[in-house]
Amino acid sequence: MRFFFGTDHLDVRNWVADYGGMGELKQFLDGMFDHKLLVAEDEPEMDLYKQLEEAGIAKLTVLPKLGCEGLSSMLYKYMNGVFIPDMWGPGEAERLWCYRVEVRETQSNMAWREGHREWGEDLFDVDG
Repeated sequence: MRFFFGTDHLDVRNWVADYGGMGELKQFLDGMFDHKLLVAEDEPEMDLYKQLEEAGIAKLTVLPKLGCEGLSSMLYKYMNGVFIPDMWGPGEAERLWCYRVEVRETQSNMAWREGHREWGEDLFDVDG
């Protein structure tokens, strides 16, 4: 995964973002993806996957959409709708934007989600 940030105004240190403040993002990503089995919420065999989790064989992360496209869109919305405002504060949320999130499955399979605050996107729409 790769995250790209942009701004029209650098901060007082002439930085776009304080990348030292990404520890919370790493914790979030580890909790979602590290040693996890990703399962789509509409998986027809969900009961079987839940049995595997209950038996201690797998740790599930259930998401609305899987694949590089779905994950990049979800992470883009999380960064701009939750992480930046909650972890870096409303001032930073006004000043900077995560304009691109890339998710790569293999060397030849990747997708990205790109956007800009001026587009007025609904960051809490799970279908978009």
